[in-house]
Amino acid sequence: QTIDEQISARSSISGALTCTTGKATIEVTISGGTAPYKYEVKNKATNTVLFNSGDITGPTFTYTDVPGTYVFTITDKNGCKAVEEQEIKPTEAVTAEHKVENVTCYDAANGYVDITPLTGVAPFTYQFNGTGAFGTATHYGPLAGSVAGITYSYIVKDNLGCEESYTFKVFQPEELMPSASISTQYTCETSATITASAIGG
Repeated sequence: QTIDEQISARSSISGALTCTTGKATIEVTISGGTAPYKYEVKNKATNTVLFNSGDITGPTFTYTDVPGTYVFTITDKNGCKAVEEQEIKPTEAVTAEHKVENVTCYDAANGYVDITPLTGVAPFTYQFNGTGAFGTATHYGPLAGSVAGITYSYIVKDNLGCEESYTFKVFQPEELMPSASISTQYTCETSATITASAIGG
């Protein structure tokens, strides 16, 4: 009579969690025991049974779900059990910051923005102002501005497909309005005085 090795199991994340699917895949590998096997999947937080399998030959099986901690109880032909636990961790939020350079002179339209990613999974791509395909550029300009500010937007996306949107404003100085007046009239005995001023800029 052959006595099989004691049943055990190990697990790993074989399919990474993405924001596109919202799920990841756990791969469980069975060692020892006597085939065929059956397994049960529970949510650790709620103790809810999520899945009961039929007979499998092993030595591996996969389970796909949303972030959480899952408990796998594997039972072999002889009723011997192994318990394995694996966590699918949630994705890290994507964040970025931007530095805006405002327009230097009225109607110069020479503003720009530089974007820096902060958190998420590199590489990052960006879509500027809701148009065009996502690209790797982080510098956008030249940009027009206004005294009240023109609003622009961008989306940053990480390698897992997670996205975040941001907005910013580009400002410009008021239009320079020059004026001049004669404060002292010219006479044969005195010179005239012209006073110049400007509003805005």
